[in-house]
Amino acid sequence: MIIRKIVNEDIDNICELHLRSLDKNHFTSTFNSKLLVKYFQKLLRENKYSYLATEENNSSPVAFLIAGYKTNKAINEFIKENIAPVFFTLLRNPQFITEKIFELFRELFSVSKKIELTKLQLYLIEVDPAHRKKGFAKELISNFEKELKKDKVYYYGLSVRKTNVEAIKFYSKSNFEVENTNGTSIHYTKEIL
Repeated sequence: MIIRKIVNEDIDNICELHLRSLDKNHFTSTFNSKLLVKYFQKLLRENKYSYLATEENNSSPVAFLIAGYKTNKAINEFIKENIAPVFFTLLRNPQFITEKIFELFRELFSVSKKIELTKLQLYLIEVDPAHRKKGFAKELISNFEKELKKDKVYYYGLSVRKTNVEAIKFYSKSNFEVENTNGTSIHYTKEIL
């Protein structure tokens, strides 16, 4: 297994992997290829920690991780810069309209702010379905945490959909602690020892 930083030349492969890794319950899995490339360009430009994993004998990524302090900023800027295509994608996929409205209201009118030990978020970790349960996610997180320690960062968080049972099992086994939950997600934090 080889783990390295993601570079711009990897974006097309990351997009393909993203589409293979996610089911249609994720809004970004409905993006066309041009919009998805812009999405990943923005995420990678705004977030310091981005790694991909390949098998020893193949340069195609089988897993990747993106994390940083500016995930929300990146997503908000991406939406502002691509409002029309995002809106039309939402209209073509009405199953997401209710979810996105609730997310907006939750963010705008939340009376109780969650307690955050850190603003650093592991935003995406995806593994090709054909390569799951082979240690790629574990190694990506291990590599990520080594980099965090070098930067003197000892806490980070992530969110996962409540329907993503395999990921929830993985995070539980990997010493993540539930911080809170909302209608669709579980929010975890982890202290790096």
